[in-house]
Amino acid sequence: MTDATTITPQRNTLSKSERVASRNTVETLFGGGHSRALSAFPLRMVYMLAPRAEGEPAAQMLVSVPKRWFKRAVKRNRIKRQVREAYRTSKHQLLADIDTLFPGQKLVMAFIYIDGELLPSAEIDAKLKNLLCRVGEKLNVKCQRRHGTHKADTSQHTTGSGDATDTTTAPQP
Repeated sequence: MTDATTITPQRNTLSKSERVASRNTVETLFGGGHSRALSAFPLRMVYMLAPRAEGEPAAQMLVSVPKRWFKRAVKRNRIKRQVREAYRTSKHQLLADIDTLFPGQKLVMAFIYIDGELLPSAEIDAKLKNLLCRVGEKLNVKCQRRHGTHKADTSQHTTGSGDATDTTTAPQP
């Protein structure tokens, strides 16, 4: 019999090991042909799968705010804090997907702020959740293709009945 007090709650932390610190990793992420990119304005996400060593987390991230758009370090640091906070509270589903779909690999991500204006934290949080959800879907499709279970989804191309499984489109009248 399990007691509710023995279950450990999910901790919303962002440890030092979850941040990209290796110059080689950054160069591979931005220089090699192994990375992919997604955008949800004002954020751009560049990501890749890499081999994971023993004891490393399932995902590592970095945040970049160009000095070109924000000359003052105070503003750049504010945006970095906002993005890290949004990632810290939203990462759990993505980490679970990576552990189950790609054991022995980690996801390396870079979030680049591409707007010239400061935005409220709620808006940055929504955009970052959108990016994490989209990358999770792409990794799921990649895993299905790797195992040969991926089938082309033709339900989005149906017309008339509106029975499409895609929740982002409205049903046709």
